[in-house]
Amino acid sequence: MKLPFEFAPKLIFRLAIPGVLLSVLLWPFLSALMRAFGLTVPATIAFPIAVVLFGWSMLLLDMPIYMLAEGRRFWPAWIRRWFVAAEQRRLAKHLTGRTHAEARGDRRAFAEHDVEIRTFPCDRDGLPVVLLPTRLGNLLTSFETYPDQKYGLDGVFTWYRLWLAADKESRAELDDQQAIADSGLYVSIGLFAAGPICLLYAMAGSLSDAAMRSLPGPKVLLAAAAIAPPIGYVLYRLSLFAQQQYGELFRAFFDQYVGRLDFEKVVNELAAFMGDPAPLRSTDRNRAAVRFLKWHRYRRPGAKVNDLVMGW
Repeated sequence: MKLPFEFAPKLIFRLAIPGVLLSVLLWPFLSALMRAFGLTVPATIAFPIAVVLFGWSMLLLDMPIYMLAEGRRFWPAWIRRWFVAAEQRRLAKHLTGRTHAEARGDRRAFAEHDVEIRTFPCDRDGLPVVLLPTRLGNLLTSFETYPDQKYGLDGVFTWYRLWLAADKESRAELDDQQAIADSGLYVSIGLFAAGPICLLYAMAGSLSDAAMRSLPGPKVLLAAAAIAPPIGYVLYRLSLFAQQQYGELFRAFFDQYVGRLDFEKVVNELAAFMGDPAPLRSTDRNRAAVRFLKWHRYRRPGAKVNDLVMGW
């Protein structure tokens, strides 16, 4: 769920920092490419252009990047199962730790375990579960499903409607926090990519001196290839704190502004059209509105599946 944003200092986090990293990594390749096409653009002009283009590319790839980092797509099934099992063990450890802390009256340890448990999504009974193979995936799912658990609202679907209903200051505060979280993930992905890129440069340099014109020696490149991915992983883990802070603001945002969502007209018309007063009850009206607006569907009381609203 991405927010609309303005050209402001927050673009330093979303565009400039990732753009600089990718431009530095790919500058030797870009230089060779420009020489191959006979381009003589000064580096003082070409490098800033590359920063903007690579940063813009990261913004365009925002959704696939998050899909990969969350474990929603692009993961082989066997790797996904292995990581899901690891997340399940992590959840079990904190559940057991919380129970033991409660038994011995250790309120500090209880609170610490409880904070970690809150980074997992909950099922319909309010019990924490593992749905995705990564910490980031479960963390984001934990707050994206919060509106559905508390208000019967699809968090992703209603997010933009809530965004339009909120005041500018609240939107800016939330966008600033998300920009910091985004930059941490973008840069960590860039550092993961730096490993194989530096390895390829080292291999190319051993075959051709021309490829080494703007590069350090092979030993330096091999060292960079070895240390960049671990640094990327450390940065990824650190970025989870920013993601968690954003998640708490996201929940608070819904709590404060959910009252501004107005589905009254569509729910009343839907109830009259279907000849069923069920959507008028407060516990059903939000879900009925989302089902209709998102999928043009309606679920009658006691039914297990949704029906297409015909003739509307």
